[in-house]
Amino acid sequence: MRTFFIIVDEHTDKQRAVAIWNKIRSYLNEQKINYRFSKTRPEFAASTAEKIVRTCPAQQLNECIIMAVGRHSLMLDTIRGIKNAGKKEIPVAFITTEENDTFMEKIGVSSSPIAALKQILNAVRPTYFNLGQVDETTHDSRRLFTDKLDIGFDAYTANSLINARSHNFFSRFHLTFLLKIWNTFTSYINQESFEVTMRVNQKYNFYKHTFSVKIENTPHIANTQQQRSDNELEIELVNNMNFFFYLLFSIARHFGLQYKLPFVHRFTSSQVHLVIKSLEFGQIDGAQMNNRFYDVFFKSFSYPFWYDIDSIPLSDLPKNSKRKKSSAKK
Repeated sequence: MRTFFIIVDEHTDKQRAVAIWNKIRSYLNEQKINYRFSKTRPEFAASTAEKIVRTCPAQQLNECIIMAVGRHSLMLDTIRGIKNAGKKEIPVAFITTEENDTFMEKIGVSSSPIAALKQILNAVRPTYFNLGQVDETTHDSRRLFTDKLDIGFDAYTANSLINARSHNFFSRFHLTFLLKIWNTFTSYINQESFEVTMRVNQKYNFYKHTFSVKIENTPHIANTQQQRSDNELEIELVNNMNFFFYLLFSIARHFGLQYKLPFVHRFTSSQVHLVIKSLEFGQIDGAQMNNRFYDVFFKSFSYPFWYDIDSIPLSDLPKNSKRKKSSAKK
């Protein structure tokens, strides 16, 4: 009999998280689902998941699912804890307590907690999605990401925007676009180029005047791990930037044509080694990272998630997934 081990974060989103968990628990009880749950803070999610895997009997590991209910980082830390246990890749399900989650929208999981729970309970086999892994040798740490990691200009601009004193004022009057324009301009003036050493596809590349680096994950879908052959990261590196090139780059990126520019370099690989010897801003999945040096290894890997995406009505799916399904039918 399948068992759900549920890790709940009721601390970060407080009342919203409590309300969502109460709905989920009521539905599980109504359906007489076999589950166990533990409440934890986000910083303890990895150790909680690791403990579940280490203490679970071997025969029960084949029939258990670990479900995380909380913010995006809780899901990633849950997976990290399972991998740390080193026993078996237990399938993971996730229900967000945030208003939206980009990764969930991309893979087709409903933003409605009960609809997402139905997608989980209706599943009979895992579905594999790609994730990105970051190993930092300078900090001896490991992080996972679903979307992208930015280093340089984009991260610096985002950091400056968040910490701008006038941010609350402009937000109150719905004029944040003016702040973004001004902040982008001042960030361009203040941002200095930096040196990058990058080993990708068994070859070293050296760039002395780098403007920004982006490592992006694409969450493809497959029903079995053997079907996953395209779990690669996309790397974008912008070099030798001046003001005219920046305007050209901004316009080209808006139309998705930036890779036709000679100062924009694009690579795809399942593994990347990146070294930056100067202090640079970074952000991972939109979350700010401390200003730091970088000696990091990036890796793409597939991980089993427990969802039957197509098992609920089309109206309950995210907009992106609706468009994909409609296109497929045509």
